[in-house]
Amino acid sequence: MRWIAKMNITTSRIFCLLGAFVLTSPGNALGAAIGATESTARLGVGVNISTLSVEDPNGDTSSKTAIQPFNLVYSDDFSLGIRYWAEGFYQAATLPASSNQIGQDVERYGLRLSLQRKLRIFPTFDLWGGLGVHAAMDDFSKRYTKDGEGYLLQRYGDRSSNHFGIQGELVAEWKLKPHWDLAAKAMYAIPFGDGVNDFSVGAFFLYSH
Repeated sequence: MRWIAKMNITTSRIFCLLGAFVLTSPGNALGAAIGATESTARLGVGVNISTLSVEDPNGDTSSKTAIQPFNLVYSDDFSLGIRYWAEGFYQAATLPASSNQIGQDVERYGLRLSLQRKLRIFPTFDLWGGLGVHAAMDDFSKRYTKDGEGYLLQRYGDRSSNHFGIQGELVAEWKLKPHWDLAAKAMYAIPFGDGVNDFSVGAFFLYSH
């Protein structure tokens, strides 16, 4: 029950972050100013499969691949051939411990923002390449090392911090229906400092009105 309550709080925070960005986005302000009837804005939800590793100040860590189902997207045109992509996310994974790698539980939520340019390469679908930044609130708990027989070697304290980083990404999109698109996204994100490295692939359903 405590885990469910914590997830509800985390999801609410993601909605608040993404909602605040949507309401203050330049695309919405411009559309309202000129009275545009055709909207290029899209909302979406998606699932990522992410491989996470941690830049831990106390030593090396291994990596862990896990499904990350909480991803919310808002995207809109920025200028000719360029759009922005805002993504609220929640991630959780448990990194295994060894004698020389610190195991730990990783929990994080945050916001990614990138500019993407359309790459006119394939005629059958749209391909976008992008660069961006992200901000995340990260929690690292149950940090320890163990020997080959599974006995505890050393325990480390929990730590929490806010991290910033950069990412590169590719997004392929296919039209499903007049108002629906399917997007496949590959991304690699690295932190500034002792944060989380993230390589992920995901699928998103995008809706436009």
